[in-house]
Amino acid sequence: MTNTIFHLAHRKVLSATGSDVLSFLNRVLTCRLDNLSNGDVRYGALLTPQGKIMTDMFVYHAGDLIYLDLPESTLDSMVKRLTLLNLRADAAFKAEPDLTVIQSGEAIEGVHTSARDLRYSDETFRSILQADSLPANAETALTSPVWQTDRIAANIPAFGLDYGDSQVFPSDVNLDLLGGVDYKKGCFIGQEVVSRMKRKTEVRKRTLRLDDLPETAHPGMEVKGGEMTLGTLTSQFGPSGLALMRLDRLSNAADKNLPPTLDNVPVKPASLPEALNV
Repeated sequence: MTNTIFHLAHRKVLSATGSDVLSFLNRVLTCRLDNLSNGDVRYGALLTPQGKIMTDMFVYHAGDLIYLDLPESTLDSMVKRLTLLNLRADAAFKAEPDLTVIQSGEAIEGVHTSARDLRYSDETFRSILQADSLPANAETALTSPVWQTDRIAANIPAFGLDYGDSQVFPSDVNLDLLGGVDYKKGCFIGQEVVSRMKRKTEVRKRTLRLDDLPETAHPGMEVKGGEMTLGTLTSQFGPSGLALMRLDRLSNAADKNLPPTLDNVPVKPASLPEALNV
């Protein structure tokens, strides 16, 4: 990650208060939160009962407050959903329109909370701060070539770009391998389906980085191996992009010496990081 500050304007912030907030969130989200300490952040998601991602989110422990950083498109529905789910738990959720999220290569002073985003191999920090305190040199992430290049290079799918509400299972977008799912913490919404997929079946789909894309590449294009569809390009910037791929078909095509192609041009699937090579 460069030292550039990126404004994650496509993300919004909820505050969560109450004595039961962390225990409640631990019961419904995919990540473990009962041991979250002040100054820490965890990445996870809220799933449908059928195991598909409704929204991803980061949960920050900021002393007396817990903050949730989540996609703008899911903000209102998540306030309602979490309020509905909490039943009698002492947990309340409130949209914070005066707060915003930034990403940077080093910790930023004067913010409400800041923590390292462990999905990246180098030091990358996410911070929540007052919107009117946004640094003047911050670049809007979605329109920044550097942010898009870094994200794709790290093989990090983004909600709203690579997938949307209730479209994919956690393993489809590597959420489980990016620290977003804790299979040992006990129940969470959708846990039965997701755990069964891990225990009883081979993972059939993963999001992979593709390199050497043709100039005609654009999200939605099918990745082919001969006449067989191997996957779909979900996001792209320059010569690289991310694609949701059928691993069994990719392997089958390789056995037949059929290179993956986009628009009849050979493309190169990047080797998965060791942590993803499962």
